[in-house]
Amino acid sequence: MERFAATGATTADGGATNGAMMRVLPIGWATPATETAPRRDLAVRMTEATHADPRAP
Repeated sequence: MERFAATGATTADGGATNGAMMRVLPIGWATPATETAPRRDLAVRMTEATHADPRAP
């Protein structure tokens, strides 16, 4: 929140831990498996908010 308030950035500047994977699991539960593109896009956007390292998403 501090980063967004200060810069308006919605993407983190680092983060390569597994926290993002655990956080986006509910996206898989809430989005139909047939909606692969929107599901993937949402998961990536949610991941990048806190874990922008290329190894995270």
